[in-house]
Formats: sequence, C-alpha cells, structure tokens
Amino acid sequence: MRHYHEQVYNYFDVAFACGMRPEEEIALMWRDIDWNLGHATIQRAKSYSYRGNVKPVKGYKTRYLELTTVALAALKRQKAHTFMKTHGFIFENPVTENPWHDERSQRDHYWTPALKRCGIRHRGSYHTRHTFATVAIMVGCNATWVAKQMGNSPRSLQALCQMDRLSRQIKRDQQTECSTEQSEFFPMRPQFLPAGGRGLYKSKSYW
Repeated sequence: MRHYHEQVYNYFDVAFACGMRPEEEIALMWRDIDWNLGHATIQRAKSYSYRGNVKPVKGYKTRYLELTTVALAALKRQKAHTFMKTHGFIFENPVTENPWHDERSQRDHYWTPALKRCGIRHRGSYHTRHTFATVAIMVGCNATWVAKQMGNSPRSLQALCQMDRLSRQIKRDQQTECSTEQSEFFPMRPQFLPAGGRGLYKSKSYW
C-alpha cells in the first residue's frame, strides 16, 4: 500500500481471493457483478496474443464465480475509481487511467517489483490463482467447488482432489483441525450450504 496506488492493491486482492485468470480479471466489467447474489459472471478475457482485444474465456464457457468477502470489499473500494467511467471496466492502469491493455502490464510494473521488495523468488502472476486453490483446499473448501470457481477442466479437478486428500492427511497427522499458523490466519473455516451443492459460506470470515 505504501508503494502503489490503491487500484493495484484492489486488483491483487481480488486475484488472490477469487482465483480468476489474469486475462479474465482485467476484462471484468461492472455489469458482470451481481451485488445481490454476490457473484461475478466470467464471460470474456483480454490478452497480449489478442493485442489487448476482448476474446472468449478459456473453453468458451461462461461461468458464475462466487465472490468472497475479501473480493467484495476490494470491489467496493474500486468503485470510487472506475464505477462511473464510460469504459465500464472494473480495473484500469492507475497511471494512464485506461483499462489494462493486456495481462503483462500489471505483472511487469507491479507484481515483479513487489516480489523483489519482499525478497521472494520470482514466480509468475498466475500464481495468485494457484494460491487461491491451495488456500481454499487447506481451509476445507470442496475441491469440486474450487474447480468450478476457477473454470478448471476435469483433469485439473483430479489434481485438486489429490491436494484435498493430502490436506486431510496432513491434518490427521498433526492430530488437529489446523496448524497453529493456519488457525491464526484463518480464524473460522468456511461452512457450506447443502442446497444445490454450491460452495456458499455461512461464515463471513472466509479469509
């Protein structure tokens, strides 16, 4: 927060809290957000390979993504910056005040420098998505729900299920529900509603 504009913070908050692909997140528009249901419609993407133009999402399948409390809070903060702008996109480059052209700009100007400042070995900004999956599984989210959130293939779902089983084994080996570090970071586990098999939370303290 000290080094970058609030819009950058909001962008990465949503990235870590939802597991969207970077090219999907930069193409997200305000009309895609359903504030009443608390979900976002993922139906387009923007990438360098398309020269910054809008393209279909991977697999050409529109999906409905449930927004966590962290993501909703970030979106509400972001409204002050872009909600009334005519371009309609949620996230924009805070320097040019134009929508992100492709998925490289925020990576090169913000993600990579932030890793260096934190002393973290370089990894792609796509890891925000992987972090979401790992954290969600570790706190008890259903692997099928996680795969649906991320728009993953059945093959990827198998990997998530394996991660789920590994997570459960680790917890059994520790003879505790969560490790001390996890308990401090995640004070409440998500509770799911059974209707429709959806991964909705009863708890408001998902992250």
